[in-house]
Order: sequence, then structure tokens, then C-alpha cells
Amino acid sequence: MKIAPPAVLLLLAVASLSAQNQTPTVNATPRALTARPGTGAVRLFLGDVFRDADLQSLSGTQARVSTPLGAINLELFDRTAPRTVTNFLGYVSAGRYGNVVWHRRTNSANPFVQTIDTGAYAFSGGSFAAVPAFAPLANEFGASNVRGTVAMNRPTGSPDGATSAWFINRGDNQTLLDAFEGGFTVFGRVIEGGMTVVDNIFALPTGNLGTDRELMPLRNFAGGTPTSANFVFLDAIATGPKFVVSASSSDPNIAALASPAAAADFSSTLTFGPNSGTAQITLTGTDFNGAFAQTSFSVTVGNAPAQTNLANISTRARVGTGENVLIGGFVVRDNAKQVLVRALGPSLTAFGVQGALANPQIELRSGGSVVATNDDWRATQQAAIQASGFAPANDLDAALIATLPPGSYTPIVSGVGGAAGVAIVEVYELAVNEAPRLINLSSRGRVGTGEDVMIGGFVINGSTPKRVLVRAAGPSLTPFGVAGALADPKLELFAGANFLAGNDDWRLASGGGANPDLAAIQASGFAPANDKESAVLLTLAPGAYTAIVRGVGETAGVAIIEVYDLD
Repeated sequence: MKIAPPAVLLLLAVASLSAQNQTPTVNATPRALTARPGTGAVRLFLGDVFRDADLQSLSGTQARVSTPLGAINLELFDRTAPRTVTNFLGYVSAGRYGNVVWHRRTNSANPFVQTIDTGAYAFSGGSFAAVPAFAPLANEFGASNVRGTVAMNRPTGSPDGATSAWFINRGDNQTLLDAFEGGFTVFGRVIEGGMTVVDNIFALPTGNLGTDRELMPLRNFAGGTPTSANFVFLDAIATGPKFVVSASSSDPNIAALASPAAAADFSSTLTFGPNSGTAQITLTGTDFNGAFAQTSFSVTVGNAPAQTNLANISTRARVGTGENVLIGGFVVRDNAKQVLVRALGPSLTAFGVQGALANPQIELRSGGSVVATNDDWRATQQAAIQASGFAPANDLDAALIATLPPGSYTPIVSGVGGAAGVAIVEVYELAVNEAPRLINLSSRGRVGTGEDVMIGGFVINGSTPKRVLVRAAGPSLTPFGVAGALADPKLELFAGANFLAGNDDWRLASGGGANPDLAAIQASGFAPANDKESAVLLTLAPGAYTAIVRGVGETAGVAIIEVYDLD
């Protein structure tokens, strides 16, 4: 590879490589569930059920590049380089990589660079032609250009000039390619032994077939004038989800689970049929190569009246030190309730979360008393946590189970050794069909920008709609001694990807004028203490919901997100 004329293209790559495809494994089987006739649909989160050692994350896209020397499987980095992956998939779906050749082998000693390049030229009708290009891409450099990574090529002097050309880093090229003109965008990596094919292409003899093709790999070539029979073509590029989770039921008239989409959490909806009895729900996790793992859990529908509960809450925010730890809160009413509380940090990395807290610890308090603590979840209650179906995916995550009498409780998440990072605190009600219930749920943490906004989640189970109030508090924390409170929080509520409601200043409607729910919010007894705080009051059907808290004008600070059961 030459760092010189503008027409010359450079290339890149990143990752550890496995020798061959590894079969997926079961990480955590969902716990058995019991429901009553009339129970409404329940949202289940299945992202922790399976693991695939070949992949950095289960969600996203995989590609298989077929060549005359064998297939090269690629894991694409949908989360860290989304625009670049979309661009690559656009060329594939438009058929623009037809008749494309591996046009160059770069093997430079000083500076050290080893790549094999493609995506720039097609050969048809006896001549080469540039691949028809889409608009140039803005650089998304992030991952390092180490051996086995896949990167976009671009002209020298044009960091935002990548179009169709890309390359595979045959060598560890980070010294040059990470630093040169803002770095080259890595958008995937070679997996499952594909580097053997890369090495074989790199080892081929080369010939000079014109500008940018001075070192073009040639197969079955013993000398003379190369022909198309000697070229190494991209025979095909097939793409699809890296991992698919499917579900089946032994008796859909008792219970059925929809096969989840390949989203970050592989969430799905469990519905209950008209019949009583027990159904087995079988989950199958299948990778891009067809290897799979299976597990199952039971769902029993009995005879008793149904009810609607707030079943669990989760909040994601950046964990710091001092006032910037992540603090949750919930209330148990009526009778004792068994709950599981967990703090996830390192397992978030698999879902593309940047800067995850490496080693979270959790402390559960009631008033000024410590009820329970945990650092690494396997250290205590391992069997009970695994049986619950909510075992964390990483041994450094924290979790605990406690049976709690009615009262108010506060889980506090911090980093071991004062470390900082993004974490999730979650509270799960383990006996969702019994009379006791959680009546309100809250979390306090630092609201930042980008991935560091505060994201809360809660689930309503049962069969009937529930009236809830969701609020985001910031400035009212200051009188209680909280330093750096968020001055002006903004609240958005979603059901999946569907926006339901939003609010900035709780007394005002989003379009101006008085909030039509003002009197109802005041009558609930949970009106915010400061006019700059946010609140929405809605009647919600059973299901899963997400609340996002941001600072108006991209401001940052400490805030609380709260969910109140008004029924």
C-alpha cells in the first residue's frame, strides 16, 4: 500500500480469530412461569439465553464472502460503525459487487502494512471498470486496524471519501492505519477460520494489471499474460442476521411465544391461550452457519383470578462516584415479596454499549439499614439466581435475591474500586401472579449525552390496562444536598420503537399551553416539586415500556426517573 497519489486507496481491519465455527451454547434458561386465565401478554427478554463464542454480540449482521479459494465469514459492526455497515449492505443488495475482483495485495515493510483489497473494480467484457459508487461516507473510525479486521478503503487526503472499496487487514496494521488522517473505519472482522482463506489469497503470485492493480493476486498463474481465469473474484456475498432465536410451544392453546426479532435484547411477547394446563416453550438459537442450541421452560396456566402488576424495572445510566452512583428505588405493598436485584456492567459490552462498567457491585438498603450486598453474582446465591432465569451473562455482574416485607427499598450500584462506566440496575418480581405487588419504582443516576442518557424500563403484566405516572426529577434534588442536579430534564416514553408521550416542563403541553393532564397529575399526589421537571400520566396496556431522560440543550447532571402505580 502506498501513501501517495490521491487515486491510491488505503485499507483496514480488527479482532481475535477463532479456528472454526463454534456451536452456540445455552447461557441461562428462562425460569418456569405460572399464570392465571385472563393474564395479558408478557414481554420476555431473551438476549441472555444463548451465547456464541464466535461473535462479539448476537445482534446485528453477518456476511459470507465466497471466493474460488473458499468462504470468508465476516461479523459486521452494526453498532460501532452503523453508517459504514449500511453502506456496505447497500452495495451488496444493489448487486454492485458483481464480477468484482481482489485487485491488490499490499505488503509493505516500512511502514508495515499487509492487506488484500477489493470492492473497487469489476471485470466484464474484457476490461476493468470502477464499481458504480454511492455518495462518499463520513469517517467512523473507532476499532483498531489489527489482523483480521475489515475496513473501508478511501483516497489519500480524503478521510470522508470512502465509497465501495474495502480491504481485510492480513497483518496488524494499527501503527499506520489508526493514525493516518484520522484513521480508517473498521466495520467488521473475519471469523470462523476465514483468515486461512485471506492468508491463501495473500500468498498468491501477483501481476500488474494497471493503476491500483499493480499487485493483483493471481491464481493458477505460472507466467505470461494473465487472463480472467487467473483473477480472484468475489463469487458472491450473502448477508443475514448473525444469530436467530426462534420459539415453539407444545400447546399454543395454553401459551405461545413469538419468535423474537434479532434486536439487542431479543425481546418477545408471551401470550396465554384459553386452556389451562402446562405448555413447554422451546427456544432455539441458530448462528449464521446453521449450528444451534436449544433449551425450554414451562408455562402453567391455572384457575384463579388474574391481576395487573408492575413486574420489573430496569434503568441504564453512567455510574460514577459520590453523588453519581446509580440509585434505584421500589416499594412493596401488602405482603412480603421475593425480588431479584441485579447490576449489569460488563455484559452490556456484547450489546454494543461503549464504556460499560467493568465490575459493578450492588447494595440493597431499607432506610439506613443494609439488607443485602453482592459483588460477583456467583459468589452468593448462585443456584437460586440461575433457577430464577435472570442469571447475569458475566461473572463480574452483580445479583441478589431477597424476600422483602412491605416497605421502601433502595438498590445502590457503584464500581468496585471507585471505577466508572455505564451500568443497568434491574428489579425483578419473581412471583408475578401473587397478591403482593411493587407499587412504585425509581432510579437515580447521572444523565449525560449520547449513550450516557438515563434509560429506564418497566413491565406491566396481567390482563387489564394500568394507570401509571412517570416523572423525571432534577432541580428538586438540590435542596436534599444532591450536587450537580440536572437543571432541566426532558422525558420520553416508548413502547418498543413507538413513541407514546413526552414532556419537558410538567405544567406545560409539548406544543405549548397548559398540560391537559395537569389536574390529574396534581390529584395523583406525585406532582413534581419543580416546574422544570417532567411528568406524563397514561393508562397503559400490559407490556414493556422504556422511559428516556435527557437534559434540555444536551445538558448533564444527576436526575431521578420514577414510575408510580396509580391503581
